[in-house]
Amino acid sequence: MENTELTQKSLGKVKSSKWKDMIRKLYAGLETIARVEEYKIDDKMLESITKDFERFFEIGNKNSTQTVKAKFRLLFDNEILDGKFTDQHRAISLLEKQEDSPINGDTLLLRAMSINVEKESAQENILGNIIQILVTKCPELIVFAKDNPGYKGITPVHLAILKEDIDILKIMASTLQEIDELRLPKEKIQGICAVGPVFQDTVMMSGTPLGVAALKFNKEVFAVVLQHFASGLDVTNDKGDNIVHSLIKYAYLQPDKLNDVLEMLSFVLHCKFVTKDPIFEEKKWKIRKQARKLLMMTNKEKLNPLQLAAKRQQFRIFEFIMQGESQVYHSRESGDGLFNEEVYDITEIETLNLEEDAEENEEEQIKHEQHESVLEYLVHHQTNNAFLFADFMPVKEVIRG
Repeated sequence: MENTELTQKSLGKVKSSKWKDMIRKLYAGLETIARVEEYKIDDKMLESITKDFERFFEIGNKNSTQTVKAKFRLLFDNEILDGKFTDQHRAISLLEKQEDSPINGDTLLLRAMSINVEKESAQENILGNIIQILVTKCPELIVFAKDNPGYKGITPVHLAILKEDIDILKIMASTLQEIDELRLPKEKIQGICAVGPVFQDTVMMSGTPLGVAALKFNKEVFAVVLQHFASGLDVTNDKGDNIVHSLIKYAYLQPDKLNDVLEMLSFVLHCKFVTKDPIFEEKKWKIRKQARKLLMMTNKEKLNPLQLAAKRQQFRIFEFIMQGESQVYHSRESGDGLFNEEVYDITEIETLNLEEDAEENEEEQIKHEQHESVLEYLVHHQTNNAFLFADFMPVKEVIRG
């Protein structure tokens, strides 16, 4: 009996070792696709790489279900993700020995989606087929985050948004919709957030898929992400920033993108993405409530979007929020029916919280300290656009008062 158990364990280890080598070969195949010009690979070789993926992910009959699951679990094994692949795994013969290639925490799907190839080329078709195999055969790969200090938290969903690839996003969404809740909880799908320092000062700085879609200014991608990869419009990142906070910070970093930011703010805050799609139709009142809430939310620095806009010297955004139709700070009242009176809430202006500027080119630090009011800001910070704030009617009235 003991010998039988030992034999089964030994066979399991042999199988596991064999599968791990197969996985490393798949990584090597992706490297070949990425360096096709350098390796001078022909179409036949590219097809053989695709067949390697098809063989590994072949589901087989019902009796092989447990075997397939065991094989798939190895895709997330630290020995694989923290390891390397070598010449013995490469699908081609080279005259000179290549250095061992580190995997650096990338899953197969993340590595595949990171490859840039020529449009309408054989490599693009092959890579597209491989990505579809990975997405549909092992859905866990879609939301599995990279665990690497610099790029921590990035997922294939983020990459699809960065590439503005709506087709693959929809395939991912469809696949995740069909997967069992016990196998992959909805909270895990909707709770992904990239936090790596490499993302600072880029469109990835917002961290959440919805935030990244907002900073890409792609309205169609934004709508797809909101439907399938976000718990709601009011999602926040590790700094407590919602999508409005992130757009304001991005406008500060990229002044030439201000018009795009304002257009996206209008799109989000006025819920222009709400269509006749049943998913939106059922939740439209909840979504509109969340849109209004966005302007009142404070991040971990205790700043709401209006306060942040003033702190980052974004007068046009400050003005847009103050004069917005959301009636958070601005409303119209009719006294005798003949004219409308504009009413502004100036409470925020008098108590506006502002932080000291973070040093440029350094990772943003969260500070919890006593902040200035907007009026103190105008006095102490001699900025080029301070007069714009001072001349804005609600602020001017506070000064006069």
